[in-house]
Parts: sequence; C-alpha cells; structure tokens
Amino acid sequence: WYMIAAKAMEWYLKAANQGVAAAQFNIGHFYFGGLGVPQDYQKAMEWYLKAAEQRNADAQNNIGSLYHQGLGVPKDYEKAKMWYQKAIEGGCESAKKNLNLLQQIT
Repeated sequence: WYMIAAKAMEWYLKAANQGVAAAQFNIGHFYFGGLGVPQDYQKAMEWYLKAAEQRNADAQNNIGSLYHQGLGVPKDYEKAKMWYQKAIEGGCESAKKNLNLLQQIT
C-alpha cells in the first residue's frame, strides 16, 4: 500500500505544481491521513489552501475542520465557520453538517 500511495503522490505533485486543484486537495488529504507520507496537519493545511484558492469546496470544508478541531492550527471557531460557509456556497454537503455541529457547541 505504501508504494502505491508514494507513486500516487508523485503524480499528484506533478499535477498540483501545474495548478490542478483536485491534485492539491488530494495531497492535502494524504498529509491529513498520513497516506504514504508522515501525517502532518500543517502540510495538509498548506495544500488545502492552494486548492481552496481555486474554489475547491472540499478543501474549504477540510480547512474548516482543521480550525474546528485545532489540528495543525490553533482552534478557531470563527475561521472554521467562515470556511464552512465558503464550502457550502461551493456545494459541499459535508460542510452543512460540519457547520451545524459547530453551531451546536458555540
């Protein structure tokens, strides 16, 4: 599995460096989950931000989650809410659920 993930990362990096938002999101996801790379929430955030700048709603949702949970960044419910709202505007259904959960605790 590690070799497959490493090869996938190689191809994602080529595409991500050419500005492909889906590849940038996937690299972020690999770092988030430690898939073929050491788990690193800060690197996940860096790659999610690149994808989010291109209006990738899933990346925007995941940035919201990182702020919501304080993973790799200080916990910040206002930033989480802002990112969830951007993701909702982009059509991410998961962001609606995440925003609802956030509103229940704030």
